[in-house]
Amino acid sequence: MVTVARFTMDGGATTSNQEHLCGPCAMQERIATLGSPPEAAPAGPERFRPLHAHALQLLEHLEATYDVTRREALPATHGVLFPPEALRQAFALPPVLLTPRMAEAAPLCIAFTTPPSLFVYCGRWHEAAFGAAVHREDDLWTTSTTEAERLDDLVGKVVDGLFAEAVRLPLLGAARVSVTFGDGTPRPGLGGEGWMRISRDQARALVGNGPHMVRWRPWPRRGPAT
Repeated sequence: MVTVARFTMDGGATTSNQEHLCGPCAMQERIATLGSPPEAAPAGPERFRPLHAHALQLLEHLEATYDVTRREALPATHGVLFPPEALRQAFALPPVLLTPRMAEAAPLCIAFTTPPSLFVYCGRWHEAAFGAAVHREDDLWTTSTTEAERLDDLVGKVVDGLFAEAVRLPLLGAARVSVTFGDGTPRPGLGGEGWMRISRDQARALVGNGPHMVRWRPWPRRGPAT
């Protein structure tokens, strides 16, 4: 048994104990679970290039629908998986930061990198990666379409206020950063939680002088045009 990192559907990471599957049995199990890969899908990282166009359209829709400001900038806060400043050398397009005009609603930043990938920063600490940055070239089941659906799911939860974050720093032992999706009401498709162990120094740096836990509110919509 080994401890491995597992990325959840919302892009967060958890740790769990799992056995490594290998050999023909593992491949047969995967094929039985996932079915056949798309026949016409481009091979390699280039299959994720349409993700950039999809994200740009999504950002335009959000800016037109919600009362936000838009800047070409990286977020002021950061997590621990994908430090924003480390992405600068790989930028394909300027990053876009949308900040709701209500302090209780979570900001959203999308960075566009090469090979074709997206790095998404939500709220204070949550991070998610999409595309070539997190999928191997021989993973034929993951396409730009499946990644776009995963992006839409994450952004939809953030915009709807179904998103909370916390940094937990116990008296002893390792700290953890966690994310929760949903409003506490059991409803299909709206739940989910991920967490990751971090060092105590990392936890203190993330929190700074701010709160250890944030429950974000829905984004405010734009008023009627006058």
